[in-house]
Amino acid sequence: MLTAPILYVGDDICHRIPVFQRLGARVRRVRCSAGEVREAFSDQTSYSAVSLHQDVELLPPDVLAAAASSSSPLVLFENPAIPYDPARFDLIIEPFTPPVLWLQCIQDTIEESRKLRAQCEALREDSAALRTKVIQQRVRMHQLLATPIDLDDLWRLDWNTLHPVAFAPKKDAE
Repeated sequence: MLTAPILYVGDDICHRIPVFQRLGARVRRVRCSAGEVREAFSDQTSYSAVSLHQDVELLPPDVLAAAASSSSPLVLFENPAIPYDPARFDLIIEPFTPPVLWLQCIQDTIEESRKLRAQCEALREDSAALRTKVIQQRVRMHQLLATPIDLDDLWRLDWNTLHPVAFAPKKDAE
């Protein structure tokens, strides 16, 4: 059952929104305008997917860019007569795909997207911990470099013991 909030961009001439809603999905429809897509993302709703279609005409590039600015997967309901770049979409649904199949594909894409976001968050946390450790190591390195070593001392000999002066045993203060 698809219960995730879906952002549907454009007109619903193929009546997909009622299909989404029959299965429990909350759907918000906005016009095919970059401003409305950006406004939909600014209202703090986290959409599980963004549904776009090319039923009649090519999607405007600014609308695609606005939709791609979210972390939600982009789902395209394809019209093979209208050219598009498949690399811009997470899921492409071909014409005449039965609703049961495209709903399952969308649900699978949403689940995969959630898994990927969780992995990304874990990587961000690991990266932050590693960055902290590197900063600590850098501070420690600078502390160690603050006490310079006189390289000439390594080669000076104590002629009585024939040991380098730098490694000669320290005499106790009397």
